[in-house]
Amino acid sequence: MLGKVISKFTRSLSPLEVSTTNLVSVAE
Repeated sequence: MLGKVISKFTRSLSPLEVSTTNLVSVAE
């Protein structure tokens, strides 16, 4: 069960990381 929570958290974190990277790229 913990693994499920972690994978879910990681999955929701990935798009966030991508958008943050995009934001930084645009800012530059």
